[in-house]
Amino acid sequence: EGEEDKTRQSEIARLKQEIEAQSRAKAQLTERESRELKDREAVVARLRKEAGERQQVEAARKASEEKEEKARVAEMARLKQEAEESRRAEAARKAREVEEDKARTAEMARLKQEAEKAKQARLAEIAQLKQQAEEAEKARLAEAARLKREAGEFQKALAQRNALEAEEEKARQAEIARLKREAGEFQKALAERDALEAKEEKARQAEIARLKQEAEKAEKARQAEIASLRQELEEARQAREAEAEKADEGFEDIQFGRYHALIIGIQKYRHLPKVARVLIEEYGFRVRLMIDPTHGEIIDALDEYREILNGKDNLLIYYAGHGWLDEDSDRGYWLPVDAKPNRRSRWVSNATITDTLKALAAKHVMVVADSCYSGTLVRSATMGPRQRTGNYWKRMAEKWTRVAITSGGLEPVADKGGGGHSPFAKAFIDALEDNNAVMDGTQLFSKMRRPVMVAAEQTPQYSDVRGAGHDGGDFLFVRKK
Repeated sequence: EGEEDKTRQSEIARLKQEIEAQSRAKAQLTERESRELKDREAVVARLRKEAGERQQVEAARKASEEKEEKARVAEMARLKQEAEESRRAEAARKAREVEEDKARTAEMARLKQEAEKAKQARLAEIAQLKQQAEEAEKARLAEAARLKREAGEFQKALAQRNALEAEEEKARQAEIARLKREAGEFQKALAERDALEAKEEKARQAEIARLKQEAEKAEKARQAEIASLRQELEEARQAREAEAEKADEGFEDIQFGRYHALIIGIQKYRHLPKVARVLIEEYGFRVRLMIDPTHGEIIDALDEYREILNGKDNLLIYYAGHGWLDEDSDRGYWLPVDAKPNRRSRWVSNATITDTLKALAAKHVMVVADSCYSGTLVRSATMGPRQRTGNYWKRMAEKWTRVAITSGGLEPVADKGGGGHSPFAKAFIDALEDNNAVMDGTQLFSKMRRPVMVAAEQTPQYSDVRGAGHDGGDFLFVRKK
């Protein structure tokens, strides 16, 4: 019995140790497992109590030993079964935790992969948005630059128009003052004329006789000129009919380019604001008007056009002023306001004009010179007839052009007789106002030639400028719709 008691005590101690170990292992279980652990602890406490009672009632125990032994064996079997079930439950829990850990690891890997894909997609989207933002910024900057250029051009045109109006007002005031002076001079001259009338009558009679002789000679020349002019009129009529037919046709496929004009007037040539106004309002030219410029100012203006013009531009250079022919060098000159007699340092030579025309980047350049001896600019050059058929206008728009219209040849020209303008300037303005669509330089010259010859003893000329890069084109005047 002592040995059995020791065995039971050691078995109880072992069971207690296993229960305590299981209790420590199951400390992290769920509330249900905690309740089971408490039940087992209650069983241990009960067993302890029973062991004490067995010691106190040893005698009674011995009598009922067989019965209690069976109960203890059954209890031990139950406890072993519970311990085994606990171990199995613990193993199953650990297996579940391993499976759950694997599942969590797989889920984390999947989420990490999806997060990486989402990150790459976000980076690609950010790069695309950044590229779109850069393109939008470039477009905005380009649009801002364009608007700034257009605003500058508008301000420049407005300033030029204001300057033209100011010059016109100044010219009107000067004209009023001049008329007043001329009225006083006329009154004075009238008194002097009355005193000299008798003397002049004799000279007049002699002059009349001389003029009759000259008239007979001029009549023969005039008849020949009339025949020539009739032919020119017929050509002009045909040109006008062709122009009227062309007026109904479209020129949308022709790139005429931008039009610029440099208008230079020296001293008494005050009609130029009218020329500028027609070019601006009727033809859309960007006009720079220079009244009484110096030699340096003219050269600077030409150099500025060398800097700003390109191959799509057209430039008209209109000069109205004094000209000079150096017979020793056989060369013509323009005389700016600061020119001095017999000193060429401030004269503008035809060679300078030719070199400038050759250096300009503009595709079409025309020089209109209303001055004495201006014919030296086109001497020995001629312009043949033109057939305005097929794609004529497009061909003229694409070819390099360096041409000039001059008010005369190698002789002085008239600066009065055109209703406040020179005959040449009046014919130029009338021809521009008569045009309804597109007019080339040859047609312009045909419209100007006869009115100038009728109004003054001078013959206008038109041709290309030799040595300036002319390539068979013609200057085109495109009237605004």
